[in-house]
Amino acid sequence: MEKDIEIERFARKVKIVEDAQAKYAETYIKILNFSKEERFAEYRKSAEDIFYILNSESVKNKFGKFFNTYFISDCLLEGKSTLTQIYAAENEATDKELRIMNSLINSYVSIYTIEKKENDRAILKDCLLNETVSVDDIKLLKDFSEGDSIIARIVEVNGLRILIDITVKIDEGSKEFMVNDMGGFYENNKEDWPNEKIFLAYNTHIFYKYLQQLLDEEVSSYVRETLNAESKEVENTEVSNEVEDDGSIASIINKLADEDCKEECLAFWKEYEASHDDIKGSEAGWAAAVEYLIKKENAIAATQQQISEKYKISPSTIGKRAKELKA
Repeated sequence: MEKDIEIERFARKVKIVEDAQAKYAETYIKILNFSKEERFAEYRKSAEDIFYILNSESVKNKFGKFFNTYFISDCLLEGKSTLTQIYAAENEATDKELRIMNSLINSYVSIYTIEKKENDRAILKDCLLNETVSVDDIKLLKDFSEGDSIIARIVEVNGLRILIDITVKIDEGSKEFMVNDMGGFYENNKEDWPNEKIFLAYNTHIFYKYLQQLLDEEVSSYVRETLNAESKEVENTEVSNEVEDDGSIASIINKLADEDCKEECLAFWKEYEASHDDIKGSEAGWAAAVEYLIKKENAIAATQQQISEKYKISPSTIGKRAKELKA
């Protein structure tokens, strides 16, 4: 009798979660269709440059659902608004839809450990924020065990916390690497963000890049080959003594900027620094923004994503600092 009650309770919970997922999907599709308007085409292209590690149709087809979520909820477009916010401002929406949109905008990708599975919920620990969260998506999590680590994104719909896109199990080694790597990104940029949760919400593309490497051998091989080539290049490069390597912005530019723009970058920074007393924030962020700005002014091909990876900072930091440099 007790077992029958538990089965019935489980089935009832699954049904209300499925209803919530259907409501989320309905709202998501409306925003996705809106995002395909021609006026957003250039934004989509820029977002693809940031999101995808490898520009191939097979990779785009495989990770298209992840990209669409990233594009409609995480990218800042007109007036620093996300596509979801623009949709809400220009279209009629119910209160439920607005709450779903708000939850999506404020959601983020993170690494979780499944601490406990119960009949009607699961308790997850966010390994980056060191917080626990209760999730109602018990059917999706039934194939995972307590102690498993996963990459997941949680949104709230109708008072329920559900998992969107694809939830991926990772091994302990991958978890340790990602937690340390992401923690390092935050430490290098923490002066630019109010807290780590907001940092994660604005830098979901980093986790989506982890997923591309984990789930696609073509991408993984490309990353390995690129890292090996960069390592050899560093070994064969003579260190310039013109600027003292003291961790300053000028020394970072001297060490990391490409030769085709290094001299101009150093000259630009020297002039900027001389006329601005209160320069705050990550040194690497300023250095990367200088190189990005100089390359753009000289029509040298470069994306924020490419430069951010070299300087070990987030693309959004480059965008923020570049605007300050041009002000």
